[in-house]
Amino acid sequence: MKCERIQRLISEGYERRLTVEERLDIRQHIQTCSACAVFERNLRSGIDAIHRLPDITPSRKLWESVHTLTAVQPRTSPRRVAHQALGIAGAALTVALVAVVTIVLINHNGGSTPPPSTTTARQGFAPTPSAAAVGSSPSASTMSTMATGVSTPEATPSAANTPVPSATPAPTATSPGIIYVTPTPPALDHQMAEHTVVDYFHQINLHDYAKAYAYLGETMQQAQTYESFASGFSETKHDTVMISDISPSKADPTQLAVTLHLDAEQIDGTTRKYDGTWFVGIEGNVPKIVSANVTEEVSNAVTPTPVPNNLCRSTQMNVTASYNVVGNSISGSIIVTYNGQRSTCVLEGIPQIEVVDANGKVLKTAQIALNPGIVPKPLVLENKQQAELRFIWSNWCTATTTAASPTPERGNLSFRVTLVRDDKPITLPAMGEDGQPLTTMPQCNDAGQDSTISVQGFARYPDS
Repeated sequence: MKCERIQRLISEGYERRLTVEERLDIRQHIQTCSACAVFERNLRSGIDAIHRLPDITPSRKLWESVHTLTAVQPRTSPRRVAHQALGIAGAALTVALVAVVTIVLINHNGGSTPPPSTTTARQGFAPTPSAAAVGSSPSASTMSTMATGVSTPEATPSAANTPVPSATPAPTATSPGIIYVTPTPPALDHQMAEHTVVDYFHQINLHDYAKAYAYLGETMQQAQTYESFASGFSETKHDTVMISDISPSKADPTQLAVTLHLDAEQIDGTTRKYDGTWFVGIEGNVPKIVSANVTEEVSNAVTPTPVPNNLCRSTQMNVTASYNVVGNSISGSIIVTYNGQRSTCVLEGIPQIEVVDANGKVLKTAQIALNPGIVPKPLVLENKQQAELRFIWSNWCTATTTAASPTPERGNLSFRVTLVRDDKPITLPAMGEDGQPLTTMPQCNDAGQDSTISVQGFARYPDS
C-alpha cells in the first residue's frame, strides 16, 4: 500500500466521510509506517490549532482606510472593493497572529531566539496569509501540505527596503509567524477502541502476526517476544470475535475496556472459547492494546474449589510427551492421564517446565504465558480422563560449554514438569515423534533476551 494514497485518504477524511474499508486501510497502514503516522498526527494537530485561533475584527480606523483607498482608485467596482478589503483584513489578521505568536514564544523561551527554520520543517508549519485572511479553517488539502512541515517562502524584500540586520533580529510585523505545534495524543473514543481490537484479530486471521503484534502495547510486548507470540497461533485457524460492551476502565479512566467473547477455531476442527476484556489506551499517540484479562471456558458446568489434597500430583498421573520443530522453536505436547485412588483430581494453574541437559543441569530459561492475560480455570479430571499441556521453547542463544557441565548443542535433553509446587517433578526425555532424540535446538533470535518457554496451560484431551 503506497504512502501517497494513505496520506491522500487522511487528508480527504477531513472533507468527506471515508468508507469503512478506507478507514481500515489507514489504521492498518499507520501501525507499521511511522512516516504516515507522523503525517496523520501533524495534520490533525495543525487543524486543531487553526480551529483554536481567536476571531479578530478589523478596527474602525482600518475600515476607514479601506474606504479612503477605494475612493481614490479610478473605475472601482464592488468586486474590486471587496477584494481590497479582504486583503487588508487578512494583513491585519496576519499582523495580529504574528504578535500573539511572538509573545507566546518570548514568554515560553524567556526571550531567546526561536529555533532555525530547519527545526520548523520537522516540528511545525507556517500558516499561509490566505488561510488567515478569510478568518476560517483551511481545507484539509492545504493542511496536508502543512503536515509535512514545508512552509511557503516569503517574497524577498527589495534592497532599498531591506533593513540592516542586527546581531539578534527581532520579529517584525512583516516577518512570517512561526507556530510550533506539539502533536497531542488523539482522544480515545469507543469507535477507535473497537477498531483497534477488531483489527488486531483481523490480522491474526490473515496470519500477519507482525501487524497483530504491533497492536500490543509496550508492556505486553516486553512480556512476550514476537516469536513466542506468533508460535502461540500455530494451532489456530480462525478467530471469531463478538464484542458485548465498551466502557471506561475502572483502574485507568484514560483507557477503554472492550469486553468480548472469542471463538478460536483450531486446525484440528475443535473450537476453544474465551471470555475476557481487552484494554485499549494511547501509547506514542497511537491506540494500543495495553493489557488483557481473559479466561477460557471449560466444558464442566460446575468446577469444585481445589483443596490441597485434591490436586493432581505426579504419583497419580501417567504421562507421555511428543515434541517437534515449529519454525525456529521446539513445540511440546505433554498428555497426562489421571490414575489415582480418588474419583477426581484437579489440575490448577500453569505447571512449571524446565529444560535439563544430559548432566542434569537446568538450562537458564524464562517461563511466560503463551497467551498473555488468559488465566486457565481449574480442570477436573475423573479416573482415566486426560489433559494436554502445550508449550513452546524458543530463542536458545547459549553456545558456550564448560568442562564441568557441558551444555549439549544436539540431543540428550529432557523436559522436567512440576504439576504442583513442592510436588515431585516429572522428567521426560526430549524425543521426537519418530522416537529419536531431538537433533535441533531452538534458533537464537535475540542474544540480548532470555531463552523462553511459553506455556498455554492444561486443556481437556481430546477436546470435548
